Amino acid sequence: MIGNMILYNSATASIIYLETREYLYITVDGYPNMEKLNEFYNAILKGIKQSSAEKFLFDTSNISVILSEDLNWLCSNLTLILSKHKGIKVALIMPENIFGVKSAETFYNLMKDSVNIGLFPSMEKAENWLFR
Repeated sequence: MIGNMILYNSATASIIYLETREYLYITVDGYPNMEKLNEFYNAILKGIKQSSAEKFLFDTSNISVILSEDLNWLCSNLTLILSKHKGIKVALIMPENIFGVKSAETFYNLMKDSVNIGLFPSMEKAENWLFR
């Protein structure tokens, strides 16, 4: 085990592996552009390889809009990786910003047919679903 570890940290995103519950906590803030999404995607890949995480908590409560082509790229690449692993669960926390809500709903809709994913109004509800 690698213990609790910060796998990625920037002004717009962080990825932390939490060993105690074996999950990746992923937070994205603001308006991530394609360059940041690419860095972010590579950090998620690193986290999957270095940990035994099968649960992913995306805290998207503070995002604003993500361009649809950038979101499509991210989701298609994440789906390719995550759908190879059985037992994967992905929880999304609903953004406060109306433009962020649209991005989160698009993310959810692009991934729901390939990955066990849920969209929740709060951290508590997301965790309850993720760890049941």
